[in-house]
Amino acid sequence: AEVTARSVVIATGARYRKLDVPQLAEFEDTSVYYAATRMEAQACVGDPVVVVGGGNSAGQAAVFLSRHAVHVSLLIRGSDLGKGMSRYLVDQVEDDPHVSVLRSTEVRELIGDHGELQSIAVENKQAGERNLLACRALFVFIGAEPYTQWLGDAISLAEHGFILTGS
Repeated sequence: AEVTARSVVIATGARYRKLDVPQLAEFEDTSVYYAATRMEAQACVGDPVVVVGGGNSAGQAAVFLSRHAVHVSLLIRGSDLGKGMSRYLVDQVEDDPHVSVLRSTEVRELIGDHGELQSIAVENKQAGERNLLACRALFVFIGAEPYTQWLGDAISLAEHGFILTGS
């Protein structure tokens, strides 16, 4: 008997990590995004926006959105933009006059009416200062987790929930 190799493709998707702010659910249908495509960019033409995250996805989103939004504030938890972002992208972000990088800064509160975001309260952890930023759209790029918990014990999972592959 001849044995043939078989492949199985399991496309479980991912769940985006969310900010830990009390009002998040109120604005998720109107003003909080987990992707930055042309559709989202068109929705924020001429508006100030905030991108949260320090990786390549956040940097690419900030540069892309800067062509549409009046201004982009990029918030990172740490102090070094180059820690999680490619050097060429750090240079693009820092050279873009429509992007401001706010280091050691986290979102604390979302402010708006009727589900429409108007501003966000942010805190600079090093200075201990809170400020308000004008913000009509919030883009969250703080990672994703594999959506595999529904597999239960049927498939072997690695740490963090990724499906093990190979023999």
